[in-house]
This record gives sequence, C-alpha cells and structure tokens, in this order.
Amino acid sequence: MFERLQSFQYHKEQIETLVKTKLGAVATNVIAPVLFFLFFQDIPINLLYFLTASFFTVFIFRISIGSNLKKILYIADDSTIEKELKKYLFILFLSALLWAIATILAVMYSDTLHIFILLTALICIISAGMATIGSIYHAIFIYIITIIPAFIFSLSYFGNSSYSYMTSASLLLYMYVMLRASFKNYKLLENSISQKEKIELLNKSLEEKVKKAVEETQKKEELLQQQAHLAQMGEMISMIAHQWRQPLGSISSTIIDLQVKLQLDTFNLEDKEGVDSMIKYMDKKHENIIELLQFLSTTINDFRDFFKPDKAKKFITLTTPINKTLQIIESSLLNNNIEIIKDFQIDDELSLYQNEMTQVILNILKNSEDNFLEKNILNPKITISTQEEHGTYIISISDNGGGIPEDILPNIFNPYFSTKDEKNGTGLGLYMSKTMIEKHHGGKLRAYNTEDGVIFKIILYTKDYKEQCIFDEL
Repeated sequence: MFERLQSFQYHKEQIETLVKTKLGAVATNVIAPVLFFLFFQDIPINLLYFLTASFFTVFIFRISIGSNLKKILYIADDSTIEKELKKYLFILFLSALLWAIATILAVMYSDTLHIFILLTALICIISAGMATIGSIYHAIFIYIITIIPAFIFSLSYFGNSSYSYMTSASLLLYMYVMLRASFKNYKLLENSISQKEKIELLNKSLEEKVKKAVEETQKKEELLQQQAHLAQMGEMISMIAHQWRQPLGSISSTIIDLQVKLQLDTFNLEDKEGVDSMIKYMDKKHENIIELLQFLSTTINDFRDFFKPDKAKKFITLTTPINKTLQIIESSLLNNNIEIIKDFQIDDELSLYQNEMTQVILNILKNSEDNFLEKNILNPKITISTQEEHGTYIISISDNGGGIPEDILPNIFNPYFSTKDEKNGTGLGLYMSKTMIEKHHGGKLRAYNTEDGVIFKIILYTKDYKEQCIFDEL
C-alpha cells in the first residue's frame, strides 16, 4: 500500500477523474468554509477570516491548476504531466492542512457539540472525497494522513477526557480503515482501466490484422484479375490472328493477281478501251482491298474496346454484349463448324458493365469451343438465349459438348482450377466471370449439366425484385 506512494505514474483516465470539476465537489469546497465560519464563533475573528479566505484562495488555485492539467493531459509528455500533477497534489495538501489547522483551533476554542459537528463534517468530506479524488491514491492519502492525525493530536492534547481518548482511538481506527478501503478502490479502478486499455489494444490489433488481411485479399484479387486479363489477351491475340488471316490472304491474292495481269500484258494500254478496262478492273480490286482493310481496322477497334475498363454502368440491352462477343469469336466458331443458335426473347435495357459482361460471355463461349475441339464432338452447337423469369433477366448459354463430370462441377469457379492442360488453361476465366457477375453486378453465375452438355446461366436481378426479396425475408 505504501509502496504505491513512491511513484507518480498514473493512467491518464485516473488523472482526468481527479481534475474533473464536479458540482458536489465545488459545493463542498465553497459551503464548508462558510459553515465553519458561522458555527465556530468562539475562535478569534481574525483567525476565522484568515482561514475562510485561505480556503477560498486554495480552492481557486485548485480549480486553475486542475483546468490546466486537464488541457495538457493528452497532448503533453509524461514528465510535464507528472509535474502538473504534483502541483495539484500540493494544493490538495494545502487544503487538507487548512482543515487540520481548523480542527486544532476548534478543539482549542469550542465546546464538545461544535467539535462533534466538525468531526462529522470532516468524516463526510473525506468519505465523499473518495468519489472525486480516490482515483489518485496520493490525493486521498494526503487528505487522510493530514486531517485525521491533526484531529487525534488536538483531542489528545487539549481534551484530557475519556471521551477525547475514545474519539481519538476511533479516529485512528477510522484512518486505517479509510486508507485500506481507498487503496482497494484505487486498485479496482486502476485494474479496470488497465483491462480496458488491454481490450482497446487487442481491438486495435485485431482491426489492424483484419485491415491487413483485407488488403492482402484485395492484392490477391487484383493479381488474379491481372493474370486472367493477360490470359484473355493471349486468347484475343490468337483470335485476331485468326480473324486477320483470311482478309490478309485476300489482299495478298488481289495484289498478286494485279501483278500477274500487268506482267502478262492482259490489258491493251495502246487503245482507250483497253485503258478503260484496266482502270475499271483496278478500281474494283482497290475497292475490295479498302473493304478488307476496313474490316481489319474494325476488328482491331473491337478488340481494343474490349479491354477498356468499365468506369460506369450503362443502360444497354442484354443482346448488346452478346452481339459484341459474337463479333469477336463468331468467325472462329464458324471456322470450326460450330453452329450458333440465337433465341433472344427480351430487349429490355439493364444497367451493366458492358465490357465485363462481354468478357464473361466470351469466356463461356471459348470454353465450349475448346471442349468441342478437345472431344472432337460431331455437329457441335451452342445455343444463346435471353429470357425473363419472375423479375430476373437470364442469359443462358448451352452446348452439346457432353457436359462436365459431376465430381468436378462444384469446383469450376474456383481460382486456378482448370480441366484443360497447363498449356491451354489458367483456371482463372470462370473464377473472374463469377466475380464480375456476382460482385460487380449483384447477380449469379450458375452451371448445370444437361442431357447433351452443359448450360451456364447468368442471372441478373432487377431493383424491384431485390426489394421484394428483402421484404419477404422480413
């Protein structure tokens, strides 16, 4: 208990509790000196004036120093706070010393009744002080060890009666009990604050860990997106090469044809009819080349637009991203004798990320194409349909490629899971497709086996449908 007095290190919350200006404490420090002045008229008037003025002066200093300590409590360093705390404790000591002097004077000049009144008042003040100054053990120790011994000394020295000795013995016991009780209360408060700090520290640590985990997850997500993007770019380059092969071959054959015509002197350039025939033939071939070049340019623009990031959703029909995807991959599908069946039943506009939806549809179509080629499916077919069901819009893409084994069907949307060999598959296409549909569009991407193959369903919810679902849950 006494070892605690060797250090002035306290939690800031304990110091804040000490210096808080409470209405009860103010009333006690203002009213008590006035009552003392009124009750103890037997004391010389000059001493009464001096004590009362001293009480008020010390109280003003206490308020001032406490206010300053409260201001700097959470911004100053520990040494500055400790210095201000010592000042405040010194003022408390002066206040207690004044009460000690008052008790000695009261015993010297007053009768037993007035002494009893003063004793009762001081015990009440000390007991009440535990609620205001009990957070700092030094404060309550100063109050008790200054006032009570002075009362005991005055009663023993000036009393000279059995009553005085009994009261002194009682006060001695009271002082011991109060010191023990105040120390226990102080320890309970300190432990409570320590536990609170530990909990706050733990919460802060957990918050940092959660934040770090979220950041790591976001980084992994970005890395997966980047890998999927790069893998898709590789597929796109292959498609561009395929799309360009025929137009470039046509341009090459046209140029060779022109060279052969000129070398063989096919046109008689000596008469006007021959010149006109050559110009007409050249114009026709020139127009053919321009058409082929425009096709090549359009193809490049389609692929360039495909990789532009969507900054905002646009109101478009479901057929818009489907047709955009078919512009990119349809020639490759037809070249592999894959029949495309379209069944578009709705033309409503939805708020979508067009390029993301195009990438999702392209991933599904490309997987079907790869599956057809790998299994050598006869008469391969892909059916693309749109329909509205119970407030939802659905894009269905089905094929007759034999389906996906039931044991691996639940895993096809997992990252890095692929049924293709390492050379042809990254295992990120369907994972990113599911992310785009479910996280970015708030929909669902599902896959089911059918009798002939597999069907992928992109399910998009309308705003009214979501609100109705929330209402049904309530």
